[in-house]
Amino acid sequence: MSDVFVLLILSMAPLGMGIPTVHTFRKYRAALRLKASGVETTGLCTLLSSREDYVSVHFSYTAADGTERDAVSSPMRYQSLSPGDTVTIVYVPDSPETAELARDLEDARKDHRHILWFALSW
Repeated sequence: MSDVFVLLILSMAPLGMGIPTVHTFRKYRAALRLKASGVETTGLCTLLSSREDYVSVHFSYTAADGTERDAVSSPMRYQSLSPGDTVTIVYVPDSPETAELARDLEDARKDHRHILWFALSW
């Protein structure tokens, strides 16, 4: 009975790694798209949320079509922002929900690429 249990656990491991890998791949593709076709605008830091040693910036901005958008940055180790600070945002005009802080875009792309590489090599 214990061999069946071990095999069951081992067969579920790829699924456990698969879901985070798919999420990371999507975030990596979004960062590439922002770098390739994103436009800059000004936004407002509305909230900082932390988890363990990482901080995510919640921000709002107005897209070119006049709609008010809210988004959350990729988690980063350090943020020197406070709620109410003005921030520069990069977003994709035909997909305004895809947005990131301009200053963290390159770091976010690199972080997602490294996580993706690790997950796929595991």
